[in-house]
Amino acid sequence: MDRTGIVLRDKRIAELMEMVSEQQRVIVALQAWNEELQHEVEELRRELRATATGEPKQERKKREQNFARPRGPEPTARVEHAVGACPSLVFARPLPEGASYLKCQTTLTHGTVYRTREVIEVVPNPAIVTEHAYIERDCPRCGANCKPVPELDGIVTGKRRFGVGLMSLIATLRERLRLPIGQIQWYLEVFHGLHISAGAIVDALRAVAERGAGQVGEVRKEVRSSPVVHADETGWREDGKNGYVWVYATPTEKYFVRGDRSSGMVRAVLGEEFRGVLVSDFYAAYDCYGGYHQQGAKRLPVRAVRRHRTVGRTCCGTSATCSRCTPRSRS
Repeated sequence: MDRTGIVLRDKRIAELMEMVSEQQRVIVALQAWNEELQHEVEELRRELRATATGEPKQERKKREQNFARPRGPEPTARVEHAVGACPSLVFARPLPEGASYLKCQTTLTHGTVYRTREVIEVVPNPAIVTEHAYIERDCPRCGANCKPVPELDGIVTGKRRFGVGLMSLIATLRERLRLPIGQIQWYLEVFHGLHISAGAIVDALRAVAERGAGQVGEVRKEVRSSPVVHADETGWREDGKNGYVWVYATPTEKYFVRGDRSSGMVRAVLGEEFRGVLVSDFYAAYDCYGGYHQQGAKRLPVRAVRRHRTVGRTCCGTSATCSRCTPRSRS
């Protein structure tokens, strides 16, 4: 067989393989259609049988609420994986010399999704440095020099280079995660490519504290206006110095302050306008409050409880002579 006959034969083989592939696709589509029709026929037969016998239709059992796990964050990107050419083996005759089989290699298009898989990933983002350029212009009519006002409210505070987002991140790492200054430096350098000195981080924390002083004052006002306040104190070492941290809690607010363990800490927080019930332990610093005072006796020695009973502290608001609930004079 000459070269022309070989070329014609290969061309004919390719055409036949393409026809076979097309027929295979048609067969697959017809099979899927046939399955759908069979399903519909079964549904119609079931409905006709129920109508003829008078049996009520069986309602589909509803799925219980909150049965499945809550879905995570919605996908922000989509990557499709598909086969571009058919890798099936086609046993055709006659085969090329030295080959035992042929690959189909038919170009595949369209398709349906048969499986999905979500992958959640966190990518360290480098810091964004934005240069704000202020351009001055001269008026060609009157010759006035016009300069824009440097308004960056909500972007940066004061004359610092740190934006609001960076300062918020530093404050969160320090206050919520309780990370040391050195660990904050390591985190910013590794994950965001920022090399910040320890002094700059301390300055940012002080700036956040100054900006939040107003909100802290509002929390203290809410505590003072509450009908009931729970108070407690515990040791708190900070910067190598011993001290105590006090907490004043209401059903909606929590106020923390650090200082010594004197009664002045109670007066400084509650002030003169507090008229509610103070709930605390038997520590003497709370006795400076002259209003209604409820002291708990949980986990106290038996001798202390007996001594407490001997002075008439056996009720809670049921007796006018109860020193536990009767207003005392301020010390």
